[in-house]
Amino acid sequence: MENVYFDYQQDRVKEIQDRGYGATPGETVLFGHSILYGFDNAHYFPNAHIYNNGLDGATSHQLLYLHDYAIKLYKPNKLFLMIGTNDLNEEHGKHVAGHAHQGDVLDIAFNVNNLLAIFERNYHIDQIYIVSPLPVSKEKITRNRNNRSLWLLGQEYKELALNFDGAVVKYIDMYPEFLKDGEMNPEYTTDGLHLSKKGYDKFASLIEPYINE
Repeated sequence: MENVYFDYQQDRVKEIQDRGYGATPGETVLFGHSILYGFDNAHYFPNAHIYNNGLDGATSHQLLYLHDYAIKLYKPNKLFLMIGTNDLNEEHGKHVAGHAHQGDVLDIAFNVNNLLAIFERNYHIDQIYIVSPLPVSKEKITRNRNNRSLWLLGQEYKELALNFDGAVVKYIDMYPEFLKDGEMNPEYTTDGLHLSKKGYDKFASLIEPYINE
């Protein structure tokens, strides 16, 4: 079987799997990369039943393997998906299938479309939310990520959501909310990519209506 995970991700993958066997069906799952992994949902939403299955460094390719553990075992009624920015990172792409590969926008959107189809048709999730990529800072080391590609990826996600039943798949466009002077608002980030405390405060405020929907 193809090894799709980095060594540093293995323990987290096992943690997600092990917890899934005892998960309560019908709750909310967060599924995606480090922005979700670093989100303290228990702090922001103490009364909501949320399983955070974010994986640091995750790519859309990896989620196509991980969903058996992170979604199928949990049987959620509500799912938040946030993925794509790491696919644009060539260093991550080199791990995929053992060769150099930097995903482009259409490749990533194709993977996400496959994920959405699996979630909707196989797992019968009532509400699926796809969260847009966030911008990055131009002056920071963001490893091939650029805001044009991230914005275009968000537009692809918006179109994907329209192709599914609107009551099932919804698109949450956070990109403009984090943007300032054409890049990530410096107040919202620690390194040009990941979120600061203020960034997570903003993230929580934008996702709250959908958590409570």
